[in-house]
Amino acid sequence: MTIADEWARIRAMPTTPYYDIRDRIADGDLVGFAPPPRSIWAWPRHPIQRGIQRITGHVWTHVGMAAWFLSRVQIIDATPKHGVKPSALSYWIPNLGIFPRDDGRPHVARQTSAIVIARPAYPGDPNDGMTAAAAALDHQDMEYTERTFGRIIAWSLWGHLPGAPDDVVCSTHVASACATAGVVFRQDLGFMTSPGGIMESPRVDILWKIYQPPE
Repeated sequence: MTIADEWARIRAMPTTPYYDIRDRIADGDLVGFAPPPRSIWAWPRHPIQRGIQRITGHVWTHVGMAAWFLSRVQIIDATPKHGVKPSALSYWIPNLGIFPRDDGRPHVARQTSAIVIARPAYPGDPNDGMTAAAAALDHQDMEYTERTFGRIIAWSLWGHLPGAPDDVVCSTHVASACATAGVVFRQDLGFMTSPGGIMESPRVDILWKIYQPPE
């Protein structure tokens, strides 16, 4: 399936209001982000997103894991500036209202990607999703390994390169957490799993689209 095909499928999905499905999100669910491949918002403002799409061959550019704690749905993910940290999923979705930031200033979500909730096919134990979420949270404060971008680019140019065990980006973080609960994803980039390799895996069921960005 091409990037355009993946985007067409996401775009055709109905957008479900977040608060309509919030209570149905489970520990260990996935939160995938997919910017429109030809959107003016994705280029040139976000060249990294476009680069990820071109290198991986998927529309998905980011993935995190959902977990319930403090009575809120949190997304645990790895980002370049913050490493692995949890944050309220509602913070990522525009038009849900204004939330206070740590410094007291208002927070207004600005989002250029479609946001999709998906569920891995955990082996069957009711606690598998919780096991994966706990593993994701165990990585809290782990540094995001930016040198992995160099490895990805080198792999795209010259083929397979061995990956270091401490290479941590959003998708390796999620893949590692899922593996603790029995869901192992193929390493579609030779030495690591991409966001699209996770979200397009036959072991993942797409459940809801909770935000559709302007194009």
